[in-house]
Amino acid sequence: MASASIRIEKLCKDFHAHGSGAAWRALENVSLKVESGEFVTILGPSGCGKSTLLNALSGLDSDFSGAVAIEHNGVRANKARVAYLFQEPRLLPWRTVRSNVEFALDAAGFARSEWGDRADKWINLVGLKGFADFYPLQLSGGMQQRAAIARAFSIEPEVLLMDEPFSALDELTARRMRQELLSLWEADRRTVLFVTHNSLEAVYLSDRILIMKRGPGSHVCEEIVLGHLARPRIYEDPAQFETQKNVLQRLMHHVA
Repeated sequence: MASASIRIEKLCKDFHAHGSGAAWRALENVSLKVESGEFVTILGPSGCGKSTLLNALSGLDSDFSGAVAIEHNGVRANKARVAYLFQEPRLLPWRTVRSNVEFALDAAGFARSEWGDRADKWINLVGLKGFADFYPLQLSGGMQQRAAIARAFSIEPEVLLMDEPFSALDELTARRMRQELLSLWEADRRTVLFVTHNSLEAVYLSDRILIMKRGPGSHVCEEIVLGHLARPRIYEDPAQFETQKNVLQRLMHHVA
């Protein structure tokens, strides 16, 4: 299955306080486009509406104004296959790693005869060979997130939404996870919209970075194109380090 593109136009989202009628505008006229096969990161401080934007795009939240769409060649897709990775793995604790992956394959409509091979393929690709029959609570946090990545990629998503999936990991584990994510992504170039507040992570992963400014009325305030950084990315690249420093300065400017 080929990748799809993402289009968001003038997205606005309000949260209303219970009982008082007071409202907080979380997002104000957010517009962006992610091309098919592109890896785009939304970078911004906590509380700027990054996760709110992903929830609207994924369909978890429909109470907003504006337009969000996943498209094939510029035409809205009625049924697009979307995978969503959260800050926590969100694995079903009563299911094994293999059973968690098979649960997603079932929901995505894959034939039962394919489940075993698909699950084993992706479990092995994320480095969990030998752990397919373990339960999530028997695994470390990093291993649980690997299982969540296997589950997401196993359904061959047209769009992959990622909400700070490595933020709870120690930096060494997070680095390994970013490397593995890029290795999997570069194999078939699925469309990715990634959310983070980590400028190093944003530069290491992305084709483009969209910086969001905290609200009320958060919005995309700057775009940074990273076409000058070669792939595959390496942490020790001086050009990447210099870019990361500049991106952090731009983020701090907008936050200030």
